[in-house]
Amino acid sequence: MKIKSDIPLICRKLSQAGLIVAFEGNISERKGDNILITPSQVNKSDVQARDLCLINKKGETVYKNSSHQASSEKFMHLAIYEVQKKASVIIHAHPPSAIALSLARPKWKVLPPYLPEVLVTLGEVPFVPYTCPGTKQLGKVIKNFVKKSKALILSRHGALVWAEDLLTAFSFMELLEACCKVITLGEAMGKIKPLTQKELRTLSKLK
Repeated sequence: MKIKSDIPLICRKLSQAGLIVAFEGNISERKGDNILITPSQVNKSDVQARDLCLINKKGETVYKNSSHQASSEKFMHLAIYEVQKKASVIIHAHPPSAIALSLARPKWKVLPPYLPEVLVTLGEVPFVPYTCPGTKQLGKVIKNFVKKSKALILSRHGALVWAEDLLTAFSFMELLEACCKVITLGEAMGKIKPLTQKELRTLSKLK
């Protein structure tokens, strides 16, 4: 069985962009009734097509071409695919600024409406309360947050984005991290204000 996917390319792009390091993060892609996903404990900048694993909707391995096991965070991906029927790909990365905001602002439920680009492109971005990574429980918790947005920030852990193709999902992750970096810089300089309700209503018409 020959597996074709741009997942290895996106893994390298995430690494080069500083959105993951070493074994961090995971990527999946819907393949019919199954899911193609990155392996566990492999440096993502080194991932090859032969390392990818094919799993079913229960998380069981359908096919693999190496000794590597499917990512331990597969249940997180499966939960999103179950709720977001239009999602074809999911990227989980560890963007530093997004994680830092989840540490510094534990009371935030969503990313404040500071930047119009994020609201138009991603919608509201919720903060998911910390849940142990790699567990079925995290998948269950995430289901409550994925209906209206295209991105989530996992407190103390990382971020998730989903889209209809890998390059779009990568762009979503870049945008989310850039937004979090701007917020961090802005707060360091002084008090920053969110968009007004009138401005938000105008933006909502652009979605």
